[in-house]
Formats: sequence, C-alpha cells, structure tokens
Amino acid sequence: MISKKTKTIDKKEESHEEHLKKNSRILMFYTILGGISSFFFYFMLARVLSIEDYSLFYAFVAITYFFMIPQETVKMVTAKYTTKFLCQNKFGKIKTLYLKSNKLIFIYSLVGFIIFLALYPLVGEFLHASFTEYLMFSFCILVIFLVPVSWGILQSTNKFKELGLLSFFYHFFLLIVAAILILLGFGLNGSLVSIAIADFMCLVVGWFMIRPMLKVRKEGLKEKGIFKYSLAVFAILGLLIVMNTVDVFIARFFFSRADSGLYSGIATISKTIFFVAIAVARVMFPKVAEIDELGEGDDKEESKNLLKSSLIINGTMFLCLMTGALLFPELIVRVVLGTKYLAIAPLLKYAILSIAFPMNWNKKLTARVIAAFVFLQIALTIMFHDSLKQFILMTVISNIWLFVLLLSTVKNLYPKPEGSENPENSENHIHKGQGLKVKKR
Repeated sequence: MISKKTKTIDKKEESHEEHLKKNSRILMFYTILGGISSFFFYFMLARVLSIEDYSLFYAFVAITYFFMIPQETVKMVTAKYTTKFLCQNKFGKIKTLYLKSNKLIFIYSLVGFIIFLALYPLVGEFLHASFTEYLMFSFCILVIFLVPVSWGILQSTNKFKELGLLSFFYHFFLLIVAAILILLGFGLNGSLVSIAIADFMCLVVGWFMIRPMLKVRKEGLKEKGIFKYSLAVFAILGLLIVMNTVDVFIARFFFSRADSGLYSGIATISKTIFFVAIAVARVMFPKVAEIDELGEGDDKEESKNLLKSSLIINGTMFLCLMTGALLFPELIVRVVLGTKYLAIAPLLKYAILSIAFPMNWNKKLTARVIAAFVFLQIALTIMFHDSLKQFILMTVISNIWLFVLLLSTVKNLYPKPEGSENPENSENHIHKGQGLKVKKR
C-alpha cells in the first residue's frame, strides 16, 4: 500500500511539474511576442516623438505602473477565488464574481477618472503637460481596471494560451492603434489615447474568451476573506510598483525635460526584468493557489521548486541584459531608442544593475524590507542628483542594500522541517513560507 501511494504521489508531482513547464512555455512564447510588439511600440515612439515629448509620454506610462497595483490585485484575488470555486464545483459563483467585480470596479474607475481630472492643476503642472495631453491619458482609467477580471479567471483555469494571447493582443493593439493615430497626425496625443483604446479592445477580447464559462446560473457570493486577502496583495504589489517607478518621477522633477527623457529611455530597457518577473508570477500563482485550496501535504517542497524556477528565469534575463550592456551598450541604445539617446549609453549597465533584485514573497519580511528600500532610494536620489550617473548610482547603492537584506532573510522562507519534533513549530514554519496566502482558521 505504501509503495503504491508513493508511486501515485510521484506521478502526481511529475504531472504538476510537466504541467508547469508546458504552461510556462506557452505563456513565455506569447510574452515574447508581446514583448516584441512592445519593443516596436517604444521603438517607434522614441523615433517619431521628440526627446521632450517622449519624456512626457514615459512619465504618463510610469503612472500606469501605479495602476498595476490595483490591476494585479484584481488579477490575483480573482484568480484565487476562481480557483477556490472551481475546486468546490461552484461555477455559478464564478459568474457572480465576474459580474459583481466588473460592476464595482467600473464605479470605482468612474470616480477615479473624475478625481484624476480634478488633480490636473497639481499633477499636470508637475508633469508639465497640457490639459489635452492629460485628458487623452485619463481615458484609460475608465477601462484599464476592468481587463484584469477576465485575466484572473483565465489564469485560474489554466487557460494559458488564451492568457498569453490576451497579453500579446494588448501590446499588439497598442502598437497598431498608436501607429495609425500618429500617421493621422495626432502625435503625442494619439500615443496617449492609444493606451485607453488598447485596453478597451482587450476588455472585449477577454469577455469573448471567458464567455463559455459564464453560461451558467448565478449563485450567491458571500466571501468574508476577500477584502482581507485583497489588502494583503495590494500592500505587497504596491510596494513593488513604487519601488520600480518612483525614480522616473524624481528624475522628471529634478532634471530638465531632455535629461529626464534620456533617463526614461534607458529605464525602458532596464525595467524589462521587472515585467518578465510579473509574467513568471502569472504562471506560478494559479498553481500555488490550487495547492493552497486543496491542502496537499507536500506543497512546501513544490512551492520551493517554483521559487527556484522563477529565480532562474529572472536571473537568466538579468545576465543576458547585463552582458549586452557591458559589451554592446551603444548598439543596444541605437537599436532600441535611436541615435539621439547615445549620450546615455555608458550608463546603461548601471541602470540594469539598479533594477535587479531577488523576488522574495515572504509577506511580512518583504513588506518591511521593501518599504525601507523605497525610503532609502527616495532619500538618496533626492540628496544626490548632480548628474544622471550619480542619480542612477544612488539607486544601485540602495539596491545592493536591499539585496543584502533579502539574502539574510531568504533562509527563513523554507526552514528545515521540524514536524516530527514539534508540530506546533512546523505549523508556524508553514505559515511563514506561504508568501501571499491568507492564514486559515
């Protein structure tokens, strides 16, 4: 009996591993296609727009990074509870979750749109943007938070082909719409409003993708833990987004439009690592949520393997970018951004180094460490910004500090099992290593 059980578990683990690899390959393929479309999008804008206009456009793009906080929160929360309802065979609750989420999010989006417009005297002046430019960008607020609901449902149901296509379509729509509007003579305004149009098109495509799942009768939905779980996810993602965007706004404030435009250019290249990390997390999260819901016994070892896989992928991307920045900085800048950005090529290696950090999902430790890192980064860059090089080096210094702190805490993620000696301690260890999971009562 023991032998058969062991074989069954081994087979199950092998199927999980193969399933993860297959899904990773599918999503990575479409992520690469989306990345190519995104590359051509920024490639086109860097050449068509002036450095000053591109600086303003990238400052608006940096604002959308903050939008990723509620976006990714909606994705993860929707994915978690969709997984839970699937495991319970409560398909009607998935439909209710979809409808209620979209209704609530649209109301908040409409309020956010009005508030954002009201903030024009403050934000517009800070960005040196006209009201027309500000308005064109503002339209994206109405739709940008609705797409993640469909995304989360696709993610939790392991429809990675559709998920990858949706990711690709966004970048593809963004490229095509922006190209058409620029050709029609709308310039920067066309580039800004293309964000809203691409999001709306993805909203429609996402609805068509999940429509077969919505052909069921609605069921009542009363989940007490959704709000608490949403806050935990929101806090972690918020810190991560702030960490990867605050430098753009500080540079925009202290440097001229031309210099901040140069900085925005190399930031476009260096932050590739961050978006690859987000893509990897989208593959990993449904599996972790499924393990959490089903309560499988050996989940800690499997989640440890998932963490290793994600670190290998992110580390490989960093090494490739860093090697290219060391050997061919001018070539990379010339190909990606154009010759007018060549003055910033010697700083590319520092910019890439400043974005590299280990993705530690230990909730309590990560929140405290990253919050301290953000404070240090803001303080150093505000105090030392005599040149772009000094500005970037301050980010590198704070990043090294972050790396050392996370390195000292990583051993606490997966402590050695002590269940046989003290079950209570073992249970505590499991709670510490679960990352974003909500502690069950």
